Amino acid sequence: MEHDHHQHQHEHQHHHHSPTQQQQQQQMDVVGDGLDDCPMIMTFHGGHCERILFDSWLASTVTQFVISAFVIFLVAFGLEALKFARFYLLKYTNKKEANYRAKKRQERNDIVVSTTTPARASSNTPLTDKFENESFLARITSPSHLVQTVFKVIQIIISYLLMLIFMTFNYWLCLAVVLGLSLGYLLFGWIKQDMFDDDCCH
Repeated sequence: MEHDHHQHQHEHQHHHHSPTQQQQQQQMDVVGDGLDDCPMIMTFHGGHCERILFDSWLASTVTQFVISAFVIFLVAFGLEALKFARFYLLKYTNKKEANYRAKKRQERNDIVVSTTTPARASSNTPLTDKFENESFLARITSPSHLVQTVFKVIQIIISYLLMLIFMTFNYWLCLAVVLGLSLGYLLFGWIKQDMFDDDCCH
């Protein structure tokens, strides 16, 4: 009887403590989940725990954060390289068209001079060329302009992504953006000789 009584008390105590243990396990699960999450702070701050752009991009450790900052630095640097590529391609295209235009005009002028009098030749110059006669559709569908358009779309997307990263207000990530853009401009900005030809915000 006494043995049965002690066994009954033991089972009662076991059932009595089970909910408490279950609650503790739930609390531990909540705390464990919290370790993989980072607070969203809307003021400038430091730290190495940050969720960047996407739910899957979570930098919760120092190593992950440093790698993320370095990737952001490379993206910002690549944005300036892309601007350089666009501008260089535009200068190359304009130079090629200018050379073609000058060559064709010279050829036509030589033909006019050889077949007409000098007075008549002067009345027929300058002559129009194919670039001046191109339609609007031909201009916007030219290969060089299409390539420029694709580069521009990529540039806009990267620019706004960097802006959103800056808006995490983590000053280490902000510094990665600023350093990437600054170093990129230092290496590639020399090609922009016109001070008004600067798309600072795109």
